[in-house]
Amino acid sequence: MFGKGRGGLEQAAIDYHEALTLAGHAVTTITHTRAAINPALHAIHADVQSLSPRGEWDMFAQWGLRRIARAAKPDLVIAHGNRAIGLALRALRFHAPVVGVAHNYNIKKRFPKCDAVFCITRDLIEDMVHLDIDRFKTFHIPNMIHVGDLPIRSDFRDPLVIGTLGRFVKKKGFDSFLQGIQALKQQGVAVRAIIGGEGEQAATLKALTRDYGIAGNVEFAGWITDKHAFYQNIDVFVLPSYHEPFGIVLIEAMAAGVPCITTDTEGPCEIITHEVDAIMVEKAKPYQMARAVMELLDDPARAQQMGKRAYDKARDKYGIDVVSAQLDRAVKTVVNNT
Repeated sequence: MFGKGRGGLEQAAIDYHEALTLAGHAVTTITHTRAAINPALHAIHADVQSLSPRGEWDMFAQWGLRRIARAAKPDLVIAHGNRAIGLALRALRFHAPVVGVAHNYNIKKRFPKCDAVFCITRDLIEDMVHLDIDRFKTFHIPNMIHVGDLPIRSDFRDPLVIGTLGRFVKKKGFDSFLQGIQALKQQGVAVRAIIGGEGEQAATLKALTRDYGIAGNVEFAGWITDKHAFYQNIDVFVLPSYHEPFGIVLIEAMAAGVPCITTDTEGPCEIITHEVDAIMVEKAKPYQMARAVMELLDDPARAQQMGKRAYDKARDKYGIDVVSAQLDRAVKTVVNNT
């Protein structure tokens, strides 16, 4: 994985290392020398090798990968991201089968060349099949999280605290989220919003809080390093995305037992059951979001029960121990069939 940032792709590289290790595999993770996740990998005592590829055509990077492969003698290579997949196919496919992990809908011509494809949703599997990739070469491996005991949650605060989290890019829908906060304020609902994250739209979003008259109601918390504290300090979590291939922050909030509201985007449609473990609203409809918040506020017992069911689902379907077993079965199938 050669991403240098701190998004879902990078988190997945850490999770895969832990899940594969948990399943009993010896794992070497190869990252960019300036990857933000390198300290986190070292903190879990991961075997980490680093390179500085300039692209999949970088001959020095290809040579570096072959050098690492000769020492590690891998049975399987798993690649996250287009650059990593391209480099692995060019440098390592004669050393071991190459698996590409499909994290989003930016599906390139590289996937058909892989020996197998791991997809974070079943919807992505269908996209792979449309590329004429044999369905038997695709495996559903969802994103995973650590799930502890069900947190003890207090009653709703006054004012109600609504949280959201992610990269500040257009597709995440934070402008719609702010419109929802404005609608709640206009309805006389006492509310405070905490937005965690950073990105290219930071200045635009802060300007919108002034334009909407909600600057005093919204806190920009920056990049969140203590996720546990973030989820403990909010009453309701909202995922306002216009496009969301999965939604790791959604299952994190579920694992914290937080009542959740999400838009009807690709990943959340597979994750939640509307009105059972979360509320789903149409994307780009901030007034629906505001109405859902008011429904939860009017019925705290229902909100608490919804949070409990969300926790159960996060533990039973997305806990790292559960997905580790799925990943182990997929890895062994690919190795045995190639």
